[in-house]
Amino acid sequence: MTLTYRRLSEFVNAASVWLNANPSGHEKFAYALKKLVKQGRQKFMGYEEQIEDIGITHSAVDERGVILRDAKGDLQYTPDGLKAKIAASRALSSSEVSFQTHYVDTSAVPELDEDYLEVFEGIVLRPDDGFKIVPSPKVEESDPEMVYDIHSDAKIRKGDRHIEAPEMVDA
Repeated sequence: MTLTYRRLSEFVNAASVWLNANPSGHEKFAYALKKLVKQGRQKFMGYEEQIEDIGITHSAVDERGVILRDAKGDLQYTPDGLKAKIAASRALSSSEVSFQTHYVDTSAVPELDEDYLEVFEGIVLRPDDGFKIVPSPKVEESDPEMVYDIHSDAKIRKGDRHIEAPEMVDA
């Protein structure tokens, strides 16, 4: 699956908060969150490096090409450089990164409030696509000896079905 860095950040933050608030119980759910938070943090190492590169690329330089820093050691920017840095940072946070999901069976999911449900959906909770497979009590076990005949629109025994041989064409 692919996520934007912004969505991944929301997930990692929400999962970390939930894990801190629920240190015990819900082992399968907590395991999945811990696994995904670890993966998310690894993805963010590359993101942070790219943010640093963006900052350096758009920073102000003196006439010799040396990067200018303020008294605190922070990079300095020209107005145009700062606008370019902000635009590049926004574009990076909207870019997509591949992320391996880990769905938890619904029986192992604790009760979650709406905010958590929204953030966890599609990552640790299966996305709600509107379809569910529900066994129907009305479905009868089918007889393996019976088949449906499309010509007669009825069930018939396998041995009774009429199979036409393809016509042979002389060459």
